[in-house]
Order: sequence, then structure tokens, then C-alpha cells
Amino acid sequence: VKVGDPEPVFDLQALIDVAEVGTLENPSVITLTEDLELTKSISVKGKHIKLAGSKTITAPVAKDQQLRMFNVTEKGSLTLDNMTLDGTAEGYVSFAAVDAEATLQLINGTTLKGSTSKRGFYALHVKGNLVMKGCLVTGNKIEESYAAIIVLDDNSQWTCSNSVIQGNQAYKLENGKKVYGYVCSSWGQATIQECSILENDAYAIHALNTMSLSYVGWKYNACDIMLVPASSDGHERTYVG
Repeated sequence: VKVGDPEPVFDLQALIDVAEVGTLENPSVITLTEDLELTKSISVKGKHIKLAGSKTITAPVAKDQQLRMFNVTEKGSLTLDNMTLDGTAEGYVSFAAVDAEATLQLINGTTLKGSTSKRGFYALHVKGNLVMKGCLVTGNKIEESYAAIIVLDDNSQWTCSNSVIQGNQAYKLENGKKVYGYVCSSWGQATIQECSILENDAYAIHALNTMSLSYVGWKYNACDIMLVPASSDGHERTYVG
């Protein structure tokens, strides 16, 4: 680089594209040395990538526009290790979409905060696997009734441990009254243990399939958990906790 030339642009997509394929247990590690602002979606396609560096990723989307930070596809995985995804913006921000047989891992203090989502464009939409271990989900909202901030589809696997889900909002005002939505709506298999779920102005958990709960602390949610009975659609429900 010559004197007077612009600083090189950190291209996360390019680094992912040239990274080794890796495995879920031994991913290719990319360490951020400064905060990152995204203007387009990042694709993790058939690779196993870990982002580290204790930095913040933002997506300053304009009003009425939308941007998804990450797409994880083709049996790939993305692990966020002590990272912050800050969805604060005038528009709609989704942190990630995870395809069937792909995996998103949020570990070691990773925080998801500040996003505004909408029906069909959720803060997290998981068809595969979601692992939350020692993470924080806070300050996210969806201004619609009976919709969710985090959606886990039929064949998903969700494991949440030692994490906090706090201060999120999901409701729509209708005739001056709040008609609630959900922070997390799980249609798949879920295990939640040693977590705190509190102060959500929403139905915190919407359980539509098998869910195991142990040592979960609930406090000051509009509703802690909504269990959908088997008779509603003919599917078997199992709740352990």
C-alpha cells in the first residue's frame, strides 16, 4: 500500500471463501481486530467458520429496508465466540438464517441485541441446529401479534444453556391493548437448561413440539411459556421440566 492510498477494506466474505472447510469441532477461525459494519449478507456455504475477537457487527439499514447478517447453508456451521451482533437500525435486521442440517453456535458471551424484525423476516430463523451456550439475547423486538423474534422450524434442534433471554418485546397494539407474540417459537426439539428468561414484554417461549426444561429461571415476562396441546393439530407433545 502506497502512502496516501485508502486503507484496505476488511472483506469478511472473501476470508470465508478462501478458508479451509474445517469441521464443526475444528472450524476455520477468523479473528476480527475491529468492529465490522455490514452492507450485504455474509454467506457460510458448506464450511465451518468461527468468528472471534470480541468485536461488534452492525448493519445500519435504512427505514423500511431489510438485511440479514448471515446465511448458513449446505451443512455448514457458523460459531460466534464472544461476539456482539447489534441489530440497531432504522430498518429490519435479521441476525441469521440457518438451513436444514446447518448449525449456528452462539457461545462464550455472544450477544444478540437491538434488532427489529417482522413476520417472515425473523431475527433468527433456524431450520437446522441452534446452540446457545453462555449467550445473551436482549433488546430485540417484533411489532406484530402472534409472531416471533426467533423461529425454529419443524426439524430443528435447539440447545440453550447458561444463557439469558431478557428485555425483548413482541406485541402489537390493537384497540389500545397489547396482543402478544413470542420471543422464541420452537416447532422442533428443544432443550433449555440453567437459563434465565425474564422481563420480556412478550410470551417468552412458544413450545409446539418436544421441549425439555431444567433449572430455568422465569420472572416478569408477559407469559413465561405457552404450551400448545396435541389436540390442536394432532401432533404429539412432550414437555419435561
